[in-house]
Amino acid sequence: MRIAIDGSAVSHPQPGGFRTYSIHLVQALAELATDHEFVLYLERPAALDLPPNWEMRVVSRRLPVVGIAVRQQVGLPAVGRRCPVDLLHSPCATGPLVYPSPTVVTILDTIEFSTPLPGLYQTHQWAMRVYTRVVQPRVARTAQIVVTVSQYSKRCIVERFQVPPERVVVTYLAPATFSGYAQDRLGQAVVSGDSPQASVLALASASPRKNIDRLLEAYRLLDRGLRQRFPLLVICTHKALRGRLERRSEELGIAPDVRFLEGVADQALHSLMTAASLFVYPSLEEGFGLPPLKAMACGTPVVASNTSSLPEVLGDAALLVPPADAQAIAEAMAAVLTTPSLAADLSERGLARSRQFSWEATARQTLEVYETVLEGVT
Repeated sequence: MRIAIDGSAVSHPQPGGFRTYSIHLVQALAELATDHEFVLYLERPAALDLPPNWEMRVVSRRLPVVGIAVRQQVGLPAVGRRCPVDLLHSPCATGPLVYPSPTVVTILDTIEFSTPLPGLYQTHQWAMRVYTRVVQPRVARTAQIVVTVSQYSKRCIVERFQVPPERVVVTYLAPATFSGYAQDRLGQAVVSGDSPQASVLALASASPRKNIDRLLEAYRLLDRGLRQRFPLLVICTHKALRGRLERRSEELGIAPDVRFLEGVADQALHSLMTAASLFVYPSLEEGFGLPPLKAMACGTPVVASNTSSLPEVLGDAALLVPPADAQAIAEAMAAVLTTPSLAADLSERGLARSRQFSWEATARQTLEVYETVLEGVT
């Protein structure tokens, strides 16, 4: 087979779930021994170390705001007609509505459809979200197979997009592995060498579903002595978010015990996770929930929500709590921080749980999807 993959997220600098998924999937597929040929459609040139059976081709988006739509609906089909392939995989939830070959699309979740649109003044974000809402359901119904990342997301896709369940295949994600990254280099590039080793670690984004305000409320409920021993370290996606959360922590009277960071690279995040005493992830909804699984792979105990895909992914290796209940979150945090035997048990369980997931397995299952599609059309 000659398989094309839309690798726009691979060469795009913006971080996020699609980029993580696309990069690791391509890397894992490239490491498999296979006779298939692959074509990776990038948005811009990229220095990737790929084997001889892989070809890279740039299909750029030249227009502001509407560039992604033109690229997907005009550029990719045009390339597909000029240089035919047996199958196109669109790994970022949207793709061509009409394409000369069979298609596979990956949809990580349907959270987009339960999240309010941004204001019209945020032109680019608003246009991207509208495009996604228009195209994603149609691509899901026209693709031969929809790939997703949890049974929870599969149920949501089947119900929302009216896709037959037999056409939706689950391939789990996996935590990245880092080797030789010493803890004594803990976040040097981002925290000036003075980050607390004993900390409660959390991730914050602008999305309300990450539920960081509730986490701050829960942290306030901890005994002050416990807060002093275990400062809360919150990694923010951007500066404006950091400012808002700093103001909120001052309102709650916990500012002396909370630190906010931004611009944390993946390896620094790994190091911070490894050193943390606890990782807390009170998200209201997740299609998979990779960050707590990453923390488990670092041997760090995890407190997370008992909603959406998180119980499916984390199993009994984390303390799962109602994300709307600040008291429950606080009690779970206190239990881990004051009970060494519980922390050790969660660490051991988390390491074992994280080893059940691998990008090699994800790649093999995805390759099986490709082969299933081609068997059905030949």
